[in-house]
Amino acid sequence: MSTEVVRQPGTGEEALALKKYIAKSAVEQEQLQADMKANKEREEFLHGFLYDVPENDFALAMRSYEWPKRMTAIMKEAQNQAAAEHRAFEDALKKRRAQFSETLSSYEKEIAGFDECGEINDRDKHADTTKDLAEKLVEALTESEYINSQEALFGWAKTKFVQVNQMTNALEPHRKLWNITSTFQRSCLTWLNGPFSHLDPEAIEETVTEMFRNIYKLTKTFSGASGGPELPEPLKVANETKEKIDAFKQYLPLITAICNPGLRDRHWAAMSDTIGIVGWELKRDDHTSLQRLIDKGVGEHTAALAETSDFASREWSFEKTLDKMSGDWEGVKFELKPWKETGTYILAGGPVDESQALLDDHIVKTQAMRASPFA
Repeated sequence: MSTEVVRQPGTGEEALALKKYIAKSAVEQEQLQADMKANKEREEFLHGFLYDVPENDFALAMRSYEWPKRMTAIMKEAQNQAAAEHRAFEDALKKRRAQFSETLSSYEKEIAGFDECGEINDRDKHADTTKDLAEKLVEALTESEYINSQEALFGWAKTKFVQVNQMTNALEPHRKLWNITSTFQRSCLTWLNGPFSHLDPEAIEETVTEMFRNIYKLTKTFSGASGGPELPEPLKVANETKEKIDAFKQYLPLITAICNPGLRDRHWAAMSDTIGIVGWELKRDDHTSLQRLIDKGVGEHTAALAETSDFASREWSFEKTLDKMSGDWEGVKFELKPWKETGTYILAGGPVDESQALLDDHIVKTQAMRASPFA
């Protein structure tokens, strides 16, 4: 007990727990003193009959009789120390709360500054800044919850840090704006200047569609149409980005047509004939970019190229079906078994039945493909 009451607490929880333990130990000491009194009466009874108490027991009893007086001083010092540490933790919490309020004020000013940001060339800087600030607000929410838990621990009224959620809501449109603007610019350069053979039409269309939908919503937000204030500078950036995304969308059909994995040499030859540039042919390689095709006017033939690509897709579908049909036979094995006592062999029944069913299915599929104009 004497060791426990002088233990140094490391947190507010431990400081409060120590105070409770000291209060509890005072009750326990009263019980111990009552036990010691009863023990002393038993010793006096034995002494009255001249009982020779062993030296070890006598020494132990003498030490125990000294403890109440010693514990009085120890407990008084422990109570004073616990009270001082309790005040120290309260002061530390007050200081931490004040510093946190100052931090939130600085965040608030920084977020308000984005209402005046309208230079699109600063997109990467603003994208990084808003991202970092959004992460800080997540940490701020955690900090506010911790401070509230400490306030409840000390019995204080909880401070309402409502500005954390308010700032998060105010920052989110700006974070989305600069993230979309920055991401689209980088992606657009990659799509236009990298090898077109490396492009994924479905992924690009999904990304562009999602970006356009979000930037369109942001134009409504910054124009005040959603009920908030009109912010001319962010609105200017949102409209410019929307126009750029909309302009790129015209290339999606061309990307889909020329990035079809089903295109074969005959299709590339047909596409080259359609484009009709003397001395140049369209083909899949690792250096020709989408921008080069656009510069050569390939986009003007998108409709015709899409038709050839559609034929290639249907033919490729047949190729995959034929490959699957061929693969279906790889696991089929024919087994022979003796036929009675004739010395000859016949096919076992199981594989024959399976093969017949598989053959019937493939005949139906083959007939359907032969009837198609793309066969």
